[in-house]
Formats: sequence, structure tokens, C-alpha cells
Amino acid sequence: MVLSRREFATRLAILTGGLALFGLESCNRAGSAVPGLPATISPAPIPSNAIPATITAKLENPGFLIPPDLLGFSYEDLVLADDYFDINNSALINLLNNLGTGTLRFGGNNVEFTYWSRTARATFPSAKAILGPSDLDRLFAFSSTTGWRVIFELNLGADMPQMSADEASYASQVGARGELQVKSILDASFYFGCFRPFTKMVFAANKPK
Repeated sequence: MVLSRREFATRLAILTGGLALFGLESCNRAGSAVPGLPATISPAPIPSNAIPATITAKLENPGFLIPPDLLGFSYEDLVLADDYFDINNSALINLLNNLGTGTLRFGGNNVEFTYWSRTARATFPSAKAILGPSDLDRLFAFSSTTGWRVIFELNLGADMPQMSADEASYASQVGARGELQVKSILDASFYFGCFRPFTKMVFAANKPK
């Protein structure tokens, strides 16, 4: 089943909302006071046709570890056309340094309207922003300064695979500079099923040499 971005976000919100309520209930059962909520929350009644289930945690085999930089912030690609993520933005650098390590993800719904060109005079009718080499240079210089990795999404919805391949090539080139070896992840998951020829071209253009 293929979900749109909005459908995925809606289902995720429902899931996280349920987990939040579960956490509040567990907290109240432990005797913690939550402002604005009753002292205890009554559990939902168990249906008569419910099937019992048992969950066993194998502490001796915890599985894969969650990396310390798993969490982070997600932004629309459009912001990269401005100078928010600049090495001179000391306030943002201090904020991220105080948080530790993490990941910055750039994509979102507006990735379909964010184009790429190495020519400053390029225009695209549906573009809300046009990124160029200086924008990615600025982003990855900021990433190297903070130590925060980057997840970088491509505009595959524009039906311009050559543009996506060139953007991926440049992002991979500048994203690998420096001792931090900043990783640029080219996320095409939402378009992979519909644009296999495009993703194939992008990945073929960026094979390790």
C-alpha cells in the first residue's frame, strides 16, 4: 500500500497521540500529578471477545541500538535558499551544540517545488525556490561546524531526472568533505514506485568510484 505524505503524517499523528495518552496513563498510575488531568485515568473496558496476549522482553538480546544522532529537526527544502543554516548563525549553532548530536532533514511537501540549477539565471515555472551550489556549500559547511548529519531529499516529482542526478552528485561531493564525513542521504522513498527510471538514473550517477 502506497501512502501520500499527508496520509502518512495523519496516521503517524494518530499513533503518536495514542502513545502519548498511554504514557500519561502510566504516569498517573505511578502517582505523578499532571496539571489539568484527573488524578487517575480509568482504563478502557476490555471487549468480551478480546484475545489474551503476552509480551516477553528478552533483555539478554536487546537487538539493534538506536544511534545517538537519530533524533533531530526536519525542515522544508525551501529554507536552504536563505542563509539560516550558515556558519555565522551563532545562535543556531549554540542551540544545536547544547542539544548534542543529531540529524537535520530537508525535504517536506515543498520538495516538489524546490529545483536545482548550477546556473544562477535558471527559471522554472512552478518553482518556489531554486537551489544552487552556494546553497549546498553553505549547508554542509554548517553541518561540518555543528557535527549534525544531513538527510537531503530530491525533487523527483518535477519529471527532470537529469536535474535530480546532478543535484545528488553535487550534494554527495560537498557532503563528504571534512573529517566529519557528513552523510548525504538522498531520500526518494515517496516517489520510488512511480519514478523508478528517475531513481535508477540518480543512483547510477552517484555510484561510489
